[in-house]
Amino acid sequence: MAGRQGAAGHQGARAALRKLAVAVHDRDQAAAALAFAREHGLAILLTSPPGAAARAGVLYFRALEELVRAPVLVDCGADAGLVLAGLRMGLRQLLFTGPPPLRRRLREIAGAQDALVHARLGPRRLLLEPGEDAARRLRFHTAGGYLAPPLPPSSQGGGRV
Repeated sequence: MAGRQGAAGHQGARAALRKLAVAVHDRDQAAAALAFAREHGLAILLTSPPGAAARAGVLYFRALEELVRAPVLVDCGADAGLVLAGLRMGLRQLLFTGPPPLRRRLREIAGAQDALVHARLGPRRLLLEPGEDAARRLRFHTAGGYLAPPLPPSSQGGGRV
């Protein structure tokens, strides 16, 4: 993974935040998002959904990385303990929204392990719903080269997207 390749990996991970971030819940969504990106020449960054690391655990997202053979930026919110647990499990990209002094310390710890702790994601983050068809949602959101909110169920003839 790029996050494990020294200074070049750090630059790649920082550049990754300029990509479209796609919050995935499971292997199927991650694999579909990666396949869509490959087919359409789209640069994406897989992320965990907000709060999912606290519910599912960081090991879940480490296992997801192994299954799809791609890095996942794990959103730990303001929980420094989740960041530390993620580092222990081998995660290399973590998001921490807590106090800046604590984030600086976490970054020092992460840096010693060739990992990164980010303060925020870029403005383009697509939050998939559990079980949602990732390719369909990405097709909709990338149509015309812009991101737009999903259509409400009523405008799609009923049912969920």
